[in-house]
Amino acid sequence: LITEQGASPSAIAELRAAGLAVEGPRLDGMPTALAEQAAARGFPLIELHEVVRFVDVTRAINSRLVATSVRELHFNDEVTHRLAGVLAAEGDLDAMVAALRDLTGCSIIIRSVAGAVIASAEVAGARPRGYARVAPIDSAGVTIASLEVLPRAGVDLQMIAAACRRA
Repeated sequence: LITEQGASPSAIAELRAAGLAVEGPRLDGMPTALAEQAAARGFPLIELHEVVRFVDVTRAINSRLVATSVRELHFNDEVTHRLAGVLAAEGDLDAMVAALRDLTGCSIIIRSVAGAVIASAEVAGARPRGYARVAPIDSAGVTIASLEVLPRAGVDLQMIAAACRRA
């Protein structure tokens, strides 16, 4: 894919690559034709201004992926534990919605399949419904309601994703 004449971003994209990093010092700078092709296709192109060992790059990427996965698992467990606590205390739907609100810092709405609000718990500063993250609530493989999480500025989007997965 990469030759002395450059690389083809379309050929790289066809391989499902997310982007391309080029070591500028090895090529005496970013090839203009490559940069133009990448820009025309909206393909991410990164110029590294020093030679970087491939193992260092893959180690850094892997570390970030592992950290993200561990954080996701932690949030999943936190949501599950919180909701299990509400159920153990024989809490109702309003108590579960309030627990999700307190955990995520977001407004939470449960809607019937017809769209009627069944339960809600709001926070100040939540964004309008157009910004909501919506997830189906299933029972025995059938969608019985939906969960809407309306974020406010500064909330952790991974926690919202965990609430949608677990709730």
